[in-house]
Amino acid sequence: MYRVIVKMKIIFNFLIILFFLLNSAHSEIIKKIEVSGNQRISSETIKVFSGVKTDSDISLENLNEIIKNLYKTNYFDNVTLSIDKNILKIKVKENPIIQSLVVNGIKNKRILKILNEKIQLKEKTSFVKNKIKKDESRITNILRTNGFYFSKVVSKIKKNQNNTVDLIFDIELGEKAHIKKISFIGDKKVKDRKLRSLIISEESKFWKFISTKKYLDVGRIRLDERLLYNYYKDKGFYNVSIESSSAKIINEKDFELIFNINAGEKFYFKNIDLKIPDDFSIDSFKNIIDVQNKLKGEVYSYKKVEEILDEIDEIALNKEFEFINAKYSEVIVDNNKINLSIKLEESEKFYIEKINIFGNYITNENVIRNSLIVDEGDAFNEILVNKSINKIKGKRIFKDIQFSLEEGSSNKFKEININVEEQPTGEIFAGAGTGTSGSTVSLGIKENNYLGSGIKLDTN
Repeated sequence: MYRVIVKMKIIFNFLIILFFLLNSAHSEIIKKIEVSGNQRISSETIKVFSGVKTDSDISLENLNEIIKNLYKTNYFDNVTLSIDKNILKIKVKENPIIQSLVVNGIKNKRILKILNEKIQLKEKTSFVKNKIKKDESRITNILRTNGFYFSKVVSKIKKNQNNTVDLIFDIELGEKAHIKKISFIGDKKVKDRKLRSLIISEESKFWKFISTKKYLDVGRIRLDERLLYNYYKDKGFYNVSIESSSAKIINEKDFELIFNINAGEKFYFKNIDLKIPDDFSIDSFKNIIDVQNKLKGEVYSYKKVEEILDEIDEIALNKEFEFINAKYSEVIVDNNKINLSIKLEESEKFYIEKINIFGNYITNENVIRNSLIVDEGDAFNEILVNKSINKIKGKRIFKDIQFSLEEGSSNKFKEININVEEQPTGEIFAGAGTGTSGSTVSLGIKENNYLGSGIKLDTN
């Protein structure tokens, strides 16, 4: 037994010595760092980028990390490392600088602005070869969302003497992609004419020579999908699925836009349950209970659920219930029935110290503030804040709206940040027709945000 223990101790000590020997063989203490090959970027800056310091212990793993750190800056085309007599030698080859960026073939200022914002390679930044193809794909996708499905993008690189390059994108737009036909397939249960009236995209007709809705646009198609989904769900088709939307090429400039819809079966409300805190009086929620009772057995509709939520909003305006929050859940039972459960609960008690609005470069700030149900100094109520955001969305003058909370001057106060993204809100339309009484021509302008004031303008 004693011999076994002695042998085990010898093996253990041997493993420890071997471990330290291996570590020392693959690591060194760096006493000095030397940088070579750099022209624009200082040696001290490269040392900072590397993340290594003198008198530090460097292993093979550390060397790999240094290389990653330097490549991550996008300043270098090549990096090599070596260690000689405790000196870390970093040799670099710098990427050239993009002296000028030229986009040929596009005159539309709006599209040019979008391209300049989205392209990764920009003037006065490092030229990274592997980003060229990515930027070509970005340009192609942006052009497609603007209807130019047949566009071609070719990049050219002109090398200059001072380690700079001129980057040129030659673009051939081609014909805009027209929607010749809009079709609906699958278990749709609704007539095509009705479905066409719901979506934004339009079939291209000779009299729609100004409308942009006749062009194929990926963003618009996604909106069409949401409009179809919301319509079906509001008509009781709770499990509706827009299986796919696709564009089929008919000829060199025309597409057929196809929506594949699976409506499923209709659903009905079954049980509707309202849960309130024990210290709340049931009499205050009589209106909600009345709406609930009417809905039992009715065809499911999200708008009808919103009626209940609107009643809760009205209650939340009452000082007695200013700190309440509502949550609801829907559960499928008996194959085609919906049990709706609404739970009211007290929320954390704090007040709105400030409301900040960002991104409104066109729209006047008072247009947004006038849509808010809550104001600075009010009790924070999540129900009313969400309703305020929905009211702003309902104006349809912004592409996107987000809000967030920040800590205020004390734990009793919060700041609300509202970020909006502006979008084009105007449309010019024209039409022509002929009949037994003669020919007619119509021309009009629609604007949902006239002069940034939120006023709707419609002339015909």
